[in-house]
Amino acid sequence: MHIGIDFDNTLADYDHLFAAGARSRGWLPNASEFPGKPALRRMVRAMPDGENRWQDLQVEVYAHRMAEARLAPGADHFIRTCRARSVPLCIISHKTRHAARDPLQTDLRQAAWNWMTEQGFFAADGLGFTSGDVVFATTRAEKLAHMAARSCTHFIDDLVEVLAEPEFPRFTQGILYCPTAPLPEHANWPIYRNWHDLAHDLFPA
Repeated sequence: MHIGIDFDNTLADYDHLFAAGARSRGWLPNASEFPGKPALRRMVRAMPDGENRWQDLQVEVYAHRMAEARLAPGADHFIRTCRARSVPLCIISHKTRHAARDPLQTDLRQAAWNWMTEQGFFAADGLGFTSGDVVFATTRAEKLAHMAARSCTHFIDDLVEVLAEPEFPRFTQGILYCPTAPLPEHANWPIYRNWHDLAHDLFPA
């Protein structure tokens, strides 16, 4: 067993930041419930100049406010469960170094690395990752290639598009982490709303 995990919106939770950014721009009423990132993305992209608006919001969240991200609820429990069973873990993220529309040209990878350090990812008494366990890929194809090269038996991702890629490694079991988005009507992978259920099913007592 060798489990690979996506980073953005899988380990790092940004829902509160996307909600705050959308409300500050007047895209969501202050009292409304956050519809989840996928629904927000569809809504913003449907606006005039929607793609640029969406990219600007992503810059705010992933670059300028990365330090405010939260570790997804239950992710630490899942990781510690894997460590207790000596199951190797790696993090493979499709993340370019800079966002094209970021005027500050923030180093996105360094921002993510700093966040992981603050969250105890690399501490011996924390989550136990080493620098070699983390890969940032420039393209989705490169991300898939890293999965194959590391012989991941399982890969956990929040994007259906990644799991459905024709080049997704055939020996890797895709797992969809979908805490808030509507569930796909047809899926070829197990789907989990939370990390605790995923840990329970992969490692039954």
